[in-house]
Amino acid sequence: AQKIQGGNSRFTQALADSVGDAVRTGKVVSHIINAAKTVKVRCEDGSEYSAKRCIITSPFSALKEVALHSDISVQKRRAINEVVYTPVTQVHFAVNQQADVSMLDATNLWTDNTLGRVFSQVDERGSLTYLTSWINGQQANALDKLPANQAVNVVEGALNTFYPGLKGKTEVVHHQSWANERFSKGAYIQFSPGQVQSFVPHMATIEGQLHFAGEHTEFMYSGMESAIVSGLRAAQEVSERL
Repeated sequence: AQKIQGGNSRFTQALADSVGDAVRTGKVVSHIINAAKTVKVRCEDGSEYSAKRCIITSPFSALKEVALHSDISVQKRRAINEVVYTPVTQVHFAVNQQADVSMLDATNLWTDNTLGRVFSQVDERGSLTYLTSWINGQQANALDKLPANQAVNVVEGALNTFYPGLKGKTEVVHHQSWANERFSKGAYIQFSPGQVQSFVPHMATIEGQLHFAGEHTEFMYSGMESAIVSGLRAAQEVSERL
């Protein structure tokens, strides 16, 4: 498999860095107005931007809170309003002292407790360096109702309980609740019965001057890789029409 040193996000960050200050950050879009020849994007701070075309990468869970003034298809409007996103909570641990990797039984663990799935990373020498606890669904929802420090304590306590050989050898370096993120409300799209046939053919279709990208619009890949591929596809769509 092809990997980028430091993580695949280094690739997208390099793309962003290459365009300099042309990227406006810290803006919250409130309105997208798809007119005959111009798209206007209005932000919560009152600023407004106009362009010939617009690429929308927001997850549909966040996009449904944007006033989208456009004659888009009924099925796409339904997809924006109805699809949900998987609740995922993650706790990341750095391994500060070496532990016996064999105690983990496998590189990746699947549990039915508050640890969820546990993914481990080893370095070139085979030393355990990092652990990620990945909790989905109802267990993630339960953790997300707690203050972040309490949620971390629950997961860390479970790690120490079920893998006592790691006690005192790990350090929590990050907690992430994707369901509690305003601009995603979940980690990735999930479909209810019947929605794949109804919605998938319409997720990435061009609507007037509006183009759509994001992991929810590509299905040969997943996660960040899907987002990157969809961005390339949407950029090509725009370039062919300018």
